[in-house]
Amino acid sequence: QLVAFLQPLCRGKRAEGHFVFSEYETFRKACGQETSDAAGFFCGQFLAEWVCEQAFARFRRPVPSGMDGLHLEAGEGAYESLLPPAYPQKDFGFALGHLLEHNPEYARRFRNFDYLVLHGFQIRDVSFLQFCPRLETLRLSSNRIERLPGFFSRFENLRFLNLADNRLTGFSGLAGLRELRGLNLQNNRIQGTTLLNPVLKLPELLEFSLAGNPLGGELEPLINTTEPTESLRRLRERLLHPPEMAAVQGGSFRMGNLDGWESPENWEYKSDWEKPVHEVRLRDFHIGKYPVTLSEYRKFIHATQYVTTAERVGWSLVLNGEKQDWEITEGVNWRHDAFGKKQPNGRHPVLYISWYDAVSYCNWLSREQGLEPYYGVDEAEENPGNLNDEERDSFKWTVKERPGSNGYRLPTEAEWEYAARGGQKSKGYAYAGSDDLDEVAWYWANSGYLRLSGGWNKESLIANDCQTHPVGQKKPNELGLHDMSGNVLEWCWDWFDEGYYQQFENQPVDNPAGPESGHYRHVRGGSWSINGEFCRVAYHLRYFPGIGSDSIGFRLARTVSLLFFLASRSFL
Repeated sequence: QLVAFLQPLCRGKRAEGHFVFSEYETFRKACGQETSDAAGFFCGQFLAEWVCEQAFARFRRPVPSGMDGLHLEAGEGAYESLLPPAYPQKDFGFALGHLLEHNPEYARRFRNFDYLVLHGFQIRDVSFLQFCPRLETLRLSSNRIERLPGFFSRFENLRFLNLADNRLTGFSGLAGLRELRGLNLQNNRIQGTTLLNPVLKLPELLEFSLAGNPLGGELEPLINTTEPTESLRRLRERLLHPPEMAAVQGGSFRMGNLDGWESPENWEYKSDWEKPVHEVRLRDFHIGKYPVTLSEYRKFIHATQYVTTAERVGWSLVLNGEKQDWEITEGVNWRHDAFGKKQPNGRHPVLYISWYDAVSYCNWLSREQGLEPYYGVDEAEENPGNLNDEERDSFKWTVKERPGSNGYRLPTEAEWEYAARGGQKSKGYAYAGSDDLDEVAWYWANSGYLRLSGGWNKESLIANDCQTHPVGQKKPNELGLHDMSGNVLEWCWDWFDEGYYQQFENQPVDNPAGPESGHYRHVRGGSWSINGEFCRVAYHLRYFPGIGSDSIGFRLARTVSLLFFLASRSFL
């Protein structure tokens, strides 16, 4: 019956509008002269090719300009109507996979595709996608896909994925799509949130739609929105808490540095600040695996209506591309990116946060999780230890530690350096996790479109559109901490005093927390905009506590009891 159907279609036909078309003679001879197994194979191959080419001819839509690919859309029942009589395989995905596996010409074309849409077919088997390694846009909506293959996470270039109206029950394979910007999983059969958190942490994800899935419970109102950006924001704020913390086993280490970079005599930031090298002994503590993100900080703002210091004074320090210098810029605050534009990606580290804003976040998060706030904050009482005038710090809040509290806090400078070095697991790297800065950090030379070389300069920084990046993209250090040597500088608790450590040169010090007064608070860790030398784990920087900057964020820490610490560690 199939042969009778195909014979008049195939005789003498050439592939008008198709990539390739098997010769009828090849098919006829195979069926008539080969063994039954071989004849069956050639018949299956021929039929798969015929079905695919009919679909290509009937359902083709234009591909966007500048892209190489295939766009097929079939209405309800349309694909089934083109199938030949008694054709046993209804799955278009199977036919397409069969074609690509055995037809080198088709396989070659598909390997170059960066765009593929197959909407409205009875696709269950998506193994054919292994022939499309360069895809940037993939839409397989209105099919019958129940699960994704293991190789799916290897689509390194995939930016937009639409799997709406299928039969998926989970998120397997999606967490590895590091370049994904948009994800549509509407109207599937996803019932739980297993592995949802890794998807929410995808660094470039800006739009995510889960409407129409039976997630149940309190997540239903979060996903039932027609605005995928809003849905993603809601899910991240609800599920990405508490922050991921790493347990740091205390011990002693040599803090500071004698070797390496020497600052010029007139340089504002001195390499002498790293001296003397001295012994520090620290207790156990926890520290955040990532800097606090914009999405996390937004939840605090929405919950408390807190007004940041940048919003109170009306400005922040921003790198101005036209004037090629940092300057006071009105209206820029925690909502903005490094050049003062609205930041759409909540996975970037939050910017323009003063030291006071960071402390306020710590206390709020502690209360949210039933912990005792670590800081006592009095906005009305001027801190006598703050030596700044009104121009440099118009706030001067009194902030006192509560050492017995179990809430979140800022790390001390010594804790920060110890953790950045890798704690007891340290391998002695210059940067946090490597001697190769590009492996572990976003800094001025690699945070833009091109890899810059030569000496640091503002002109190249601006022309290359250097920026912050989503947290966690670079290799972690020995403790599993990301972005300790770049992306953003991070506030520490301590006041800055360049001579503070001289007193400890010949004696160990336990859990130092810095001097009692000063003009500046310590910031550590390097950033997207600065020289690689500033990204070393030993390097010290400082900043006025009441001013927000395009290069400064913060990371959380906690003092924990021994029992809590032991429970949080895994012993192998």
